[in-house]
Amino acid sequence: EGWVGGGGGGGGGTTVMPRVEYSASVSVQFVYEHEDKSKKTTILTPQKVQAMCETEAVITSSAMWPFFCPIGPDGECGPQPLSVVSHFYASKEERDPSRGGCKLLEGAVVEAVAASLMTNLLTSINGFFANEATEEGGYTNATRSMLQLGQPLEGFSGENDNRDDQRLIYRILARGGTCPLKLHDGSKYEGFKDKSPCDGKADGTVITGIEQLLFNHFNMKGLPEQGNFQGALRSPYFTMPVVEAADGNLKARFYSGLFQQLEFDRIVNGDLNYAILSVAMVFFYIWFHTKSAAIASAAMFQIVISLPVGYFFYFNVFVYHYYSQMHILTIFLALGIGADSVFVYVDAWKESGNLENIHTEAGRVHFAISRTAQSCFNTTFTTVMSFVAAGLTPVMPIHAFAVFAGIVMSVNYLLVISFTPTIVYVYHIHFSNLGGCCCYAKKESVQCRWQAAPSKDTEEARARDPLYKALCTPSSNTNIVTPLQMEEQHPVEPTITGTAPYKRESLESLLGKMGAVERFLYHKYSPFLTGGKPNAPAYTKPVACILIAAFLGYFAFMLNAASQLTPPKTEELWFPEAHMHNADLFSRLANGWKGTTDSAYMKAAVVMGVDKMERPDYNWFFPGRERGEVVWDSLFDPAKEEQQTFFLKACHVVEARECDEGPFNSPC
Repeated sequence: EGWVGGGGGGGGGTTVMPRVEYSASVSVQFVYEHEDKSKKTTILTPQKVQAMCETEAVITSSAMWPFFCPIGPDGECGPQPLSVVSHFYASKEERDPSRGGCKLLEGAVVEAVAASLMTNLLTSINGFFANEATEEGGYTNATRSMLQLGQPLEGFSGENDNRDDQRLIYRILARGGTCPLKLHDGSKYEGFKDKSPCDGKADGTVITGIEQLLFNHFNMKGLPEQGNFQGALRSPYFTMPVVEAADGNLKARFYSGLFQQLEFDRIVNGDLNYAILSVAMVFFYIWFHTKSAAIASAAMFQIVISLPVGYFFYFNVFVYHYYSQMHILTIFLALGIGADSVFVYVDAWKESGNLENIHTEAGRVHFAISRTAQSCFNTTFTTVMSFVAAGLTPVMPIHAFAVFAGIVMSVNYLLVISFTPTIVYVYHIHFSNLGGCCCYAKKESVQCRWQAAPSKDTEEARARDPLYKALCTPSSNTNIVTPLQMEEQHPVEPTITGTAPYKRESLESLLGKMGAVERFLYHKYSPFLTGGKPNAPAYTKPVACILIAAFLGYFAFMLNAASQLTPPKTEELWFPEAHMHNADLFSRLANGWKGTTDSAYMKAAVVMGVDKMERPDYNWFFPGRERGEVVWDSLFDPAKEEQQTFFLKACHVVEARECDEGPFNSPC
């Protein structure tokens, strides 16, 4: 039974008492140092120990802590053996400032406890608190401390049971919440079933998370200081917490995987500001290019709406129920390709007005759609196929992002060839000039100026439009100049004749209208590449040949470099040096101490006797939930002598293995 029925497995097993074990993966860690790192005196002084006690009490005295701490034999929060504070303040009352705890201890008491901690550094837990250079019986000028959380949470059978769900619940401790505290539908958590931090509090009461409590304790402020976008522009972690003490300032840094995830969320929220800035920049450039705020507004609506429309198909049709911050990056793809497609259509529409064989507005629409559909299909198709290729990855988040991005790009293309033509046509008929606007006016002083030379087809389109006739028909008591009156006052040549409604502009006329960039490209850049002979053989164009050879050489170089890529050999650095969670903190959490932590060892598990896993309810998008049940091999029987012999032999092989082949010659 001990072999096959133990709890703490992947999704079933025996239900265990909640939080009776210390979590190996969820904790809050502190590193305490002198503000002046070169200071060669003990960090364990009465003033600094008191400051450490007050810091850790921010967490252990919070409203959330009783629901996440390890449970001791008395049913209350258990001891914290890796907390340096607990060695100086023995009882919970002594560590609770609200009960008169965290008092300044006498120097003799602190010296005695510190001396005790500086013994047996290599053979006991004491080495956890001592700096690497600490001598036996000496002192340490830095120390660390860890508050461990309890596991498994109530309603779960073990630490590996629905890990995603448990991680989300642990985050409530760090983030806090608003009463009543809500969990996602289907959560197995029962910790708030009979008792909750919201007991006795009105709905809407905010329960502050331990991260914000630490920010308040150290006066760490972000920009903005509060709200859903707190720290989006500047994180509170860019303020290094320092506690002033009579015997020198104490530098206190803290870390938790829960805090890191919240910081990632803040970074993503900050990046959303760049997305908003990108949207604004694209909007103004479309306005500049099209000379129309209306078309620019409609184009931005088309680009942005492609995301929720794409999400509808992503979630309901393709049944993908995973959405992460990575998916938001699709907005940049939609902005680039969507804006380019709008430019293609508007330019095609303008070109159609100068073609001799197009006589009607419908013909212009047909020409512009045909040109845009073909040109933009090539761009969209290659982009979508790149995401199809990316979607072949077995890495679920990247696969889901690729599917979502491909759908959004497809939706964007369909809108470009349907929504954009409609908007441009309506704008041309009603708003492209002062005569086309709906100039309904009731005051006699208002003059409605019509366009000087509307095309006959445009006038006919307006005449067929009920909305236009309803809004733009002059009232009897207004002084509005009608199109007929305008034509009589300002006679113009008919814009439509029997054979040649429009004439194409000459090259000289077009050159005269070019801007500075276009003139540079036409007169300087193109002759430089072609040698002034655009239709000549390639070998007569030395600049072009040199550029092609250079890019081919660069391609070969990059291809060779790509073939030599290897996995990274160092841990990814997520934050800059000015950030509290920088490379130095991560190094100090595990290295440079007399005694190491479990994180310094690589854990491996050898599982025997498993035939397969049955996962009828497993969901790829939520890998930490419903991981399934073990089906044991029918021949697996640890009571048999030969199987016990094999098991012991496997253990002996591992024990005899010498770990001296690595880069650091580390012993096993």
